[in-house]
Amino acid sequence: MHLKISIFADVSDTTDSGKFIWDTIKDANPNHVCPVIAICREGSLDQIQTAVSSEIIDDLLFSPLEVSVLKRRIKASIHPDKNNEADA
Repeated sequence: MHLKISIFADVSDTTDSGKFIWDTIKDANPNHVCPVIAICREGSLDQIQTAVSSEIIDDLLFSPLEVSVLKRRIKASIHPDKNNEADA
């Protein structure tokens, strides 16, 4: 069985653009052992900029989440080799 642990951080309803959450994740995941996926409110440039500038995120999703997008991104994260073959 293949098990992959990831951190999904939903900052779409935060008042500080997620800064507190990104600082907390940096402290809890210092060696970046788990992939970190940011969920930001669509169109919120402050949230997106804060997530990207944290330098710890591996992927970015937009709220409200769409099931098809979420399934595709999770599958891509779990099976990265299959996605690279499709791109070749």
